[in-house]
Amino acid sequence: MPLRSWVLFLSVVLSLLALIHGFIFLHLRPLLPEGSARAALAAALLFLGTAYVAGRMLEDISPSLAVPFLHVGSWWLGFMTYLFLGCLLLDVLLLLYLVLPHPPMDLIAWCRGYFAALGLLIAAALVAGHLNLQFPATRNLTIQSTINLRIAVASDLHLCALVSPVRLARIIEQINALQPDLVLLPGDIVDEDLTRGPRGEIFRALLKSLKAPMGVVAVTGNHEWISGVEKSVAWEESCGIRVLRDAAMDLGPCVVAGREDVAGSRFGGGNGVPLKQILAGVDRSKPLIVLDHQPVRINEAVDAGADILLCGHTHHGQFWPFQWITEKIFPISHGHKLFGTTHVDVSCGAGAWGPQVRTSSRSEIVLITLEK
Repeated sequence: MPLRSWVLFLSVVLSLLALIHGFIFLHLRPLLPEGSARAALAAALLFLGTAYVAGRMLEDISPSLAVPFLHVGSWWLGFMTYLFLGCLLLDVLLLLYLVLPHPPMDLIAWCRGYFAALGLLIAAALVAGHLNLQFPATRNLTIQSTINLRIAVASDLHLCALVSPVRLARIIEQINALQPDLVLLPGDIVDEDLTRGPRGEIFRALLKSLKAPMGVVAVTGNHEWISGVEKSVAWEESCGIRVLRDAAMDLGPCVVAGREDVAGSRFGGGNGVPLKQILAGVDRSKPLIVLDHQPVRINEAVDAGADILLCGHTHHGQFWPFQWITEKIFPISHGHKLFGTTHVDVSCGAGAWGPQVRTSSRSEIVLITLEK
């Protein structure tokens, strides 16, 4: 990431974290006695709020030292999200308490009970969401076509220090068990520089064990660009993955076109190549499958006559209730929808970013069956 972009990104992230943690502190502070307890709360929020960012920065110095910070910070990001929403709900309840008739009540004691119950509820939700991520569902989609083909799709693996090799092995095993002819990975395969440390070697060996007669094809996502696109793509190709960057390839029964992620424009990669230019010279009598990480250029795929457009990126919010936001931002946040004659399918992902938790959707692998 260019230095200027990195400084701007870090400034925005830290400012947002400061506002959220300040809001939480203002709600918890009155519930503690004055003095050391409140100072300890401020110190704890400062450490927890910066742990994930610190872990990311430490990765460049010592990957092994960064791991504890990343784990603590990622779990706190999940807890913080729901604690922040809980504080907002508390404000609504207190407002109702002020304007509606009510019996006398010890508000401090009630708020302490509220946060104790909220903490237990959040912890239970995060544990359930972690288990929800660990075992991906297989979502089946059958599309009428001119050929017979089985395609396994796994987006948003987000491979990094937070991902257990056991979980990746489980995903690979699940894909291989589907006996696909072709495996497609629509971006965000990596979430950091995997050329350092032993975990990258383990991930490489696992990805090399993917079995598909027509191979494994991928495109870049925004996190490939954030992690350093050239290094990320080189690592992915060392795993036996063909990464299409504004390019198309004829696989025999079908044509697959891969688009550079739109995030490239923010990292000096330009605005990408128009899809019709990418498709110049390809055999258009064959079914055309387009991979585009973010579901934002759907109209271009429809205009180009794509049979299928495969995307990821949205995570379908990852955390409830943020799927309501992704449903408003994107024409389709998750699942299958027909745009004209183009079948658009957006996967919520086989992995997760940051907190290894999913509460708005279950991680998934999509099996697309093309049938004559």
